[in-house]
Amino acid sequence: MYEEVVAMKLKFVLLTTLSALLAFSAPIYAESETSLSESSLLNSLGISTQNTHINHIAEKSGIFVGIGAATHEFKITKVSGTLLLGYTQFFNKYLGIRMYLNYERLPSDYYGGLNIDLIYDIFQGEKLGFGIIAGSSNGYIAFQNKEEGYISQVNAGVSFNFDGGHNRLELLARIPLNNTTFRPLPKAMPLYTFSYTYTF
Repeated sequence: MYEEVVAMKLKFVLLTTLSALLAFSAPIYAESETSLSESSLLNSLGISTQNTHINHIAEKSGIFVGIGAATHEFKITKVSGTLLLGYTQFFNKYLGIRMYLNYERLPSDYYGGLNIDLIYDIFQGEKLGFGIIAGSSNGYIAFQNKEEGYISQVNAGVSFNFDGGHNRLELLARIPLNNTTFRPLPKAMPLYTFSYTYTF
């Protein structure tokens, strides 16, 4: 009789202990399962669950180089190249300023100048952004007939940035404010450029 009572008490203690352990571990297991399922779902959608915060000011600021196409007319035979080299400084993830040298060699003329542009990225996500560019270009232009002079122009365009701002594609129009300093000269025409720049 005594042995049966002891056995019953031991069973009761074991059952009570097991029940307490199950009650304590159930919320942790449920939370772990939820986190794993959410993480798996996000990863399956191509969304990283790791901390990928980008410092856009650092990514967008620095020395940059660029290359692209330039033309006065939208004809394949009139397209030539453009080169850019300068420095960009962003004050926050949206607003920045840049100063750079550019050179264009076209069938009708060549141009080299100093540019100052204001860049405003209207939208800036973690990786991609879109914005507008406005500024000025002052430089030297020479035509095929060997006449030449200085000219001031307005820069205006749009840009798309990738990889947090390191890479940028831009479509820019360069509009003359005045004709060149020497007369007579061919009328300076608006120039359209499509370029890629990389910021180090």
